[in-house]
Parts: sequence; C-alpha cells; structure tokens
Amino acid sequence: RSTLFPYTTLFRSGATGTTLALGTGEYSKKITVGVIGYESGDVTPGRVTSPATGTVGKGTLHSSTPKISGTASAGDTLKVSVGSWTSGTSFHYQWLANGKAISKATGSSLKLPTSVEGKRISVQVTGSKTDYNSVAKTSGQTGAVAK
Repeated sequence: RSTLFPYTTLFRSGATGTTLALGTGEYSKKITVGVIGYESGDVTPGRVTSPATGTVGKGTLHSSTPKISGTASAGDTLKVSVGSWTSGTSFHYQWLANGKAISKATGSSLKLPTSVEGKRISVQVTGSKTDYNSVAKTSGQTGAVAK
C-alpha cells in the first residue's frame, strides 16, 4: 500500500499541501504539482509530476462602489469615499456631470463650478495594483446641482 506525500515544483516556502493559494508571485507562471509515494518497506520513493497548468493570470481586485458626500450646490465641495478595496490599491478619479467627464476634475474631491448647475454629479474611481486587473466603479449620482 502506498502513502502519498504531495510536494510542489514551484519551490515556494510552505507550498507542500494538497492545495495552493495563488499569490501575485505566481502571476505569469505555470504551476506543477508532484507527489512522492512510498511502498511499505521501500527505501526509495517514487515521484510523479503533473503537467503544467496554463499561465496564471492577473489577480482580481476586491472593490466597493464609491460614495459621494457633501452638498450638491455650486461652490460647495463634494468628496468621494472609495470604500473597501484590496490593500495597496492606488486610485484614479474622474468626476462626471450627467455622465460626461468634467475637464481636470480628477481628485478625490470636487469644488462644484457654476458650469455644472442643474446637472447630476457622479465619480468614476479606477483602482489599480501591480499584477492585478484594474477595476473601474462609478458612484450613484447626486441630485441636480443647485445654484
């Protein structure tokens, strides 16, 4: 009767179990797994290695829908809260008036110009991190901007 002991050819510290949680260190690599088997009374183990997987793709960022706070009145400032994202994510902001980009409105807050009076404001937040696919999320819209 054989007793099987899994091993991996990935050579990652601690990667000796029956499962492997992939991390960013495996991005663009192929994974193989091997098994060592011992027969009762044998001194030399037998080894078998699996075929390689396909190339490991980029990770998926965990993200939240951004929320706007503040009063939607010309001259007032709106702020965005991004919520909970994967640790280490960096953000790019684009503020929108009736769904169209507001020129040079790319910060985490926006002082509302008179040019957006009567329009509904939202913000698109794009999160990015090395070895992850970028994610874009858009907030809900404010009410029409008052004078």
